[in-house]
Amino acid sequence: MNSDPSHLGEDVGGEKGGGSGESSPLRWEELNSRGQDSSPPGYETIDIDLTELPPGPAENDVQGDDVTDWAPIRQSAFNKQIDRVDKVIKGALKSQWKLIKWVIFGVLIGLYAAYVIYAVVLDFQRALALFIFSLLALAYALYRLVKHVFGARLVSAVVGCKQQKCGLFLKERRLIINCFMYILFTGILITMCALSGVIDSVISEPERLKSLFGLFCMLLFGFVFSRQPGMINWRTVFWGLWLQMFLGILILRTQPGYDVFNWLGGHIETFLSYTNAGAEFVFGPAPLSNHEILLIVLPVIIFTSCVFALLYYWGVMQALIMALAILMHFTMGISGAESFATASNIFVGMTVAPLAIKPYLNDMTESEMHAVIVGGFATIAGSVLAIFISFDISASHLLAASFMSAPAALVTSKMFYPESKKPKTASISNIKTAKAVENNALEAMYVGAIDGLKICAYIIGNLVAIISVLAFVNSALMWLGSLVNIEDLSFQLICRYVLYPIPWLLGVDGPDCLIVAELIGVKLFLNEIVAYGQLSTYVKEGVVSTRSEVIATYALCGFANLGSIGVMMGGLIPLVPHRKSEVSRLCVRALLASCVALFMTACIAGLMYDENKVFQPISPGGGGNLNATATTAAV
Repeated sequence: MNSDPSHLGEDVGGEKGGGSGESSPLRWEELNSRGQDSSPPGYETIDIDLTELPPGPAENDVQGDDVTDWAPIRQSAFNKQIDRVDKVIKGALKSQWKLIKWVIFGVLIGLYAAYVIYAVVLDFQRALALFIFSLLALAYALYRLVKHVFGARLVSAVVGCKQQKCGLFLKERRLIINCFMYILFTGILITMCALSGVIDSVISEPERLKSLFGLFCMLLFGFVFSRQPGMINWRTVFWGLWLQMFLGILILRTQPGYDVFNWLGGHIETFLSYTNAGAEFVFGPAPLSNHEILLIVLPVIIFTSCVFALLYYWGVMQALIMALAILMHFTMGISGAESFATASNIFVGMTVAPLAIKPYLNDMTESEMHAVIVGGFATIAGSVLAIFISFDISASHLLAASFMSAPAALVTSKMFYPESKKPKTASISNIKTAKAVENNALEAMYVGAIDGLKICAYIIGNLVAIISVLAFVNSALMWLGSLVNIEDLSFQLICRYVLYPIPWLLGVDGPDCLIVAELIGVKLFLNEIVAYGQLSTYVKEGVVSTRSEVIATYALCGFANLGSIGVMMGGLIPLVPHRKSEVSRLCVRALLASCVALFMTACIAGLMYDENKVFQPISPGGGGNLNATATTAAV
């Protein structure tokens, strides 16, 4: 093939020396058309579609001043020298970056340690909050260090011990060891009840036995409605109840436990009050209480979601969740995936927790999937918990209910739907914590704020729809009642009488059973936000006792309502679309199991709580009265 370009010019460039003697400008379109119409003899035709290339400007076209020059810019000698020095410095920093990073990190840690020591020496009570947070940060740093350095060795050592003589020794004597452990920890629990005054309270107030009887009824209900009663793992039931009772005694019956949760609750309330600064900046200096839900409550969710996203980016949430998951896994004998999902539900929403175990959802057994759903229904997300605190509900009791309901959810889940297969994640070591996908802390805060905004939109839509429907239903019921001379018939009134036995079993005071039954019905058929709002109103009006308020707080602290079925299906089915029929079938049973779990937690609260034995809270400390610039009252 002749590749002489002169021939191409003669062939397509026009008749040389003919006509006007001037060559017309050559365009890409003309070159393409001529190349397709004819080709000189003795040459091969090459099919090239030149129309895909951008046509160049013709000579007669008006040219602009903007001409792109792809030639590299020439550097001066001085700039070349700067470039050489820059490369040398960057190379040195890159080669020694790890050492430099640790030196900077060590200097900052040393300065912070000196600051903490100085603050503690000046006034320990004032610096108590700083001291506790510093200890928690130190514990987290040590955990990360041990996991990074010795994590693989520890796992291999444990696995090797199980497979060798130690594991064989424990396996041969499993029955004896299990009996010993059950007797030992039952004795520990009874001793704690005696020392904390629970037994004395029951003797002096026998009506507390209603709560104990109610707890037995809830377990019996789970056994009767179990899918396979013969497959129930009673180890899970024992340890779930033990953890619940232990937390109940610790929080409601001991000064240290009360102080810890009261201290946490107080600081959480103070922390959430900083939302008012942002709300006032956005919505103006007018009193935010004019629109409390929109301007005070919902901004709290955005703020909390942002903070949770930041903690997740730093890995704090994963470490805390993994610690709780390990505790439940080794005590209750559940799989790693379901224990991790249940622990996640204490802090994040029921649609976010499954994302933490997304790689394992396809291989989960039906019992595991049921446990994931029950855990979502029986707990409350940390961001939504802030709404209830804004209703003047005790933050310490809400925190206690969140933690106590997690093992209760696993108990009822494994009773309603026992495990009949061996899970693939039977070992917690098979679970890998997901890392944050954000590139930096600022992006994590942005994503968290956007997620909080989505939650706010969901809550606004639900509240508008639910309260509107409730008003319509009450109007219709009132009209129907007036036809047969029944005055003031309403949905709440029906719930009061139909659900009356439940608060009685929980240990609610007799005069308050109708009110608490109404709240349970509103929570089950509408949602927990409306129920807590009504509880706050009743408390302010003084129509319920303190004991009934506390029991209701524990009974309502969960997402277990009919609307949550749609939310759970909408969040879980996209992750496992081939199991949509299974998920939809499990949701109804899971809703019932989660209600029983919440009632179990409320029964333990009714048994343990004594309004005559309320501890005096310690001074919150923290120093310096951290005040948000907002002028409104703290949330």
